[in-house]
Amino acid sequence: MRNKKNKFVKKHPKFEKFLWFLCGFLMCVALIIGSYDYLLITKQIDDYASNQVYYSPGKYVEDSSVIEVANKCNDSLIKSECVFDEIPFTYVNRSSSGIIEPNELYENGEGMCRDIAVFRMAVLTKLNITASYVIPKGENHIFVISYENGDVYEFNNEYLVEYATTGISKKAE
Repeated sequence: MRNKKNKFVKKHPKFEKFLWFLCGFLMCVALIIGSYDYLLITKQIDDYASNQVYYSPGKYVEDSSVIEVANKCNDSLIKSECVFDEIPFTYVNRSSSGIIEPNELYENGEGMCRDIAVFRMAVLTKLNITASYVIPKGENHIFVISYENGDVYEFNNEYLVEYATTGISKKAE
């Protein structure tokens, strides 16, 4: 059987190159598909949970609590970690729609994922940190990711995950 393969490859040298190319291409496709759920699930927040609620961080960048946290984090080496540390937050489920404004959330420290996501996004926006909302596919959940110094930070309710160039670390509050 081996001789038949070698004869075929000798007769069709481009076929072996094509097979190597195909293997490499399929490996790349597998990597892309594997990261698809995390990288491509970011979308506009206009229709979060079909409530048509407007989650604009610009709406809150001048709130006193947003300014206070931004001022505390402005000189931090890693601003994303500072934002996580400076906003005390406990997840509570509530039935009302809309969001708790950042000032109220900062005072009572309790809210839903959408409340803390808007607050964190407003502070990151105030600090000129690139960030976006993420809605995992098929979930009624929202969180924020930021991009700073070549690393990605996932602010997901009460924990922060750093997808660093050196590996993954998790910080729980």
